[in-house]
Amino acid sequence: MYKNLITTLNGPVLKKTALKYMDFGNPTEEQWPGVTLLRDCHTYPKWEPQNLVRTVPTLGPDGVDLLTKMLKYNPVERISAKAALDHPYFDSLDKSQF
Repeated sequence: MYKNLITTLNGPVLKKTALKYMDFGNPTEEQWPGVTLLRDCHTYPKWEPQNLVRTVPTLGPDGVDLLTKMLKYNPVERISAKAALDHPYFDSLDKSQF
């Protein structure tokens, strides 16, 4: 059903935005201040947030937590690269290589 919508959207930015909305739901003013003022904000259907475990089932709880922190709508709330590398998802890596 959504696949048809994605193929009709013009341009890669609109397609990527629609895919993110489909997983995370449409952003609210609380999540992304000023979003309703953006030009194309109202061109998307209303989507409810999905459980990322269903979207990426092989990732596991730590991976889903990290991905959620990386993909926050408000850039100020996103995890930093340094904090991401210290996330429990990477605990099994030999960090002496970095």
